[in-house]
Amino acid sequence: MIEPGKYLGPFVIEGELGSGAMGTVYKANYTETGQDVAIKIIGLGLAGNESALARFEREAEILKQLRHPNIVRLFATGRYKKTPFFAMEYVEGESLDKIMERRGRLPWEEVVHLGRQLCLALQHAHDKGIIHRDLKPSNLMILPDGTLKLTDFGIAKDTDVTALTGANSTVGTAAYMSPEQCKGERTLTSKSDLYSLGCVFYELLTGRKPFVKESPVDMFLAHVSEPVERPSRLVLDIPPWLDTLVCQLMEKKPEHRPFDAMMVKKVLDEVEDKMTSQRSAGLDMVKARVADRAGPGPADVTDREAARALRTGKKKKSKAKSAPVYEKTWFVASALVIGLGILATIGWWMTRPASPDVFFSRAQSALSSGSDSGIDIIRAYFAAYPDRNDDNARKMQGWLETLETDKLERQTHNRRNRKFTPDGESEKVAFAALNYEDEGKLDEAKRRWQELSDANASSAGDEAKTWSWLSKRKIKAIEDMPIIEKRWIDARTQPDFKPANDAERRAYTAVRYEVFGDAPAAHEAWAKTKSTFEKDLSNRNYVVMAAGKMRMLVGRIPEGADAIRNMRRDLLATRLSELNALAKQPTPFNVRQARALARDFSDLYGSDVDMELAPMVKQATATAGALPLEKEPK
Repeated sequence: MIEPGKYLGPFVIEGELGSGAMGTVYKANYTETGQDVAIKIIGLGLAGNESALARFEREAEILKQLRHPNIVRLFATGRYKKTPFFAMEYVEGESLDKIMERRGRLPWEEVVHLGRQLCLALQHAHDKGIIHRDLKPSNLMILPDGTLKLTDFGIAKDTDVTALTGANSTVGTAAYMSPEQCKGERTLTSKSDLYSLGCVFYELLTGRKPFVKESPVDMFLAHVSEPVERPSRLVLDIPPWLDTLVCQLMEKKPEHRPFDAMMVKKVLDEVEDKMTSQRSAGLDMVKARVADRAGPGPADVTDREAARALRTGKKKKSKAKSAPVYEKTWFVASALVIGLGILATIGWWMTRPASPDVFFSRAQSALSSGSDSGIDIIRAYFAAYPDRNDDNARKMQGWLETLETDKLERQTHNRRNRKFTPDGESEKVAFAALNYEDEGKLDEAKRRWQELSDANASSAGDEAKTWSWLSKRKIKAIEDMPIIEKRWIDARTQPDFKPANDAERRAYTAVRYEVFGDAPAAHEAWAKTKSTFEKDLSNRNYVVMAAGKMRMLVGRIPEGADAIRNMRRDLLATRLSELNALAKQPTPFNVRQARALARDFSDLYGSDVDMELAPMVKQATATAGALPLEKEPK
């Protein structure tokens, strides 16, 4: 234990906040700014444990990547007596499990409010390729203003997996683990966090965990094979849409769960909107009934009670004295049942899916404007119309394939670039293929992408489909490279050819050097293309082509600067002789080739400082200037 007043670099310890199997968390003050922080230091008994150190440092590395208002933030890392620690945002609030102990279950409105924040935090992490793996109420801090903070991105603690207390009560990670976690699968995806999210929602809404078992083995078996009881059977006032969402989150198969956390947030938004619309519609009906009553008198008891029931969900107890029939409990109950039936009809009418043409128009507009809502509109379309196969449906399917493949490609590249361990066999093969691409071993990269495509081709799951789409995209990119190169070679004879962007301009220049015969200059041009765009995923195909070309050209480069200079001088002399020969026989074909060769001299070597090359460049330009004008083809 570190005593209050001790310094860890610029941080002074104020007191202990808590401890666990992996270490201790202290409250500290950052002396340079006066800001309070939380210091997490690994347990002294684990300082020599390489596995524990790796897990501890991994959490810090993950937190470095995350900058979101609903995720606890990392400020700094360091060592105290050779023991690693890191400083995080100090969250002055209460963990959700403590709130549950104090209050019991939460109202559905509050669950929706907290759930939306948690979904935003999870989506931010998932977009970075990070899976939390340990989502549970104790890792969710609630600030006094209602802000939620997701904490603890370390791997689930061993004690949490097995900690069990008394019959009919379980605590720890086991109660929130996905079926694939329980089975020990290594192919975990963000869908695993969504299952845990469903478990958390279930507990918040009902006050109990989805499964109550006496041993870890029984708990694992329940998650894997036992159906979960619908939350609405335990708490009747849960909105049906929220009830269904929780059940969908807790589907046993990952592919049956919602696509991502952002989709879950949108459903939560819709739940609140639908409930608000129904309440408003119910109150309007009561008001209309009052207005239709004969005479200007005040609303009767039935109207007042109906309005109060729709507004608050509570019904005032009847007085003991006799009342008219329309004030009798059975009459009021019947009226409410009829009213609820009307409300359900109104709710169905208000929430029915839009027409296919409206969906298509909305998706097209969102994609044209670059809005992120496009993919959600398309998913909603296929959820409402899964069997449509017209032209618009096929276009929507193509858009969905592109968007989902783009997302998986970004996540895969981000995780590999950050040196993460591959999460499953598919990602392992993808990492290997990307590594081969970087090394310029394009045949081997293509073989790996084909292996990944074949492995996922027979699966019907959404994730497998997306891996297959990504593999086919990568294979096609490699196969198209010779076609693109051929187009650039042909473009040499077209003086009005303009590369589409800077990446293509650099690649086109490298190809011109190669066609000219200058392997050292071509290799250098490709190397600059690769280094300039290697972190730019939008230009990944140019980077891969550059890597392949560099590997092919390296054996054609003379050793030493003098050898390269002599080679280049001899090369220009040879090309100048070819130019002069073409000029002596000025057929239309020869004129086009001569002008293209002269442009290579000027564009590639016009600014060269080598005084031996300058006269040859000047002579090539003069020769091209004396060529007859090309005639327009008939």
